[in-house]
Amino acid sequence: MAVTSQYSFRLLQNYTAPPDWKGAFLRAKGRIAVVAGADDQLMDAEAYRRVLPPLGVSVTILPGVDHMGVVYRPEAIKAILAAMAEPGA
Repeated sequence: MAVTSQYSFRLLQNYTAPPDWKGAFLRAKGRIAVVAGADDQLMDAEAYRRVLPPLGVSVTILPGVDHMGVVYRPEAIKAILAAMAEPGA
């Protein structure tokens, strides 16, 4: 499913992590949970599992889900709701 054929510079900047992304995670006042698709065409989902848990971030990787599928596939919505329902959410 193609949602957009291109990103504007402004949209890309809004989706880009800050230069000090580790510091941003560490400074977050609330709990952070990342839900990503294993078949993401734009992001290295397995990298989340390697680098985020030491920063206190919960990571869920969904098999068979791609970049945009994480926002509409039923299994992705279930995972997002489950992450929000975890203690401390």
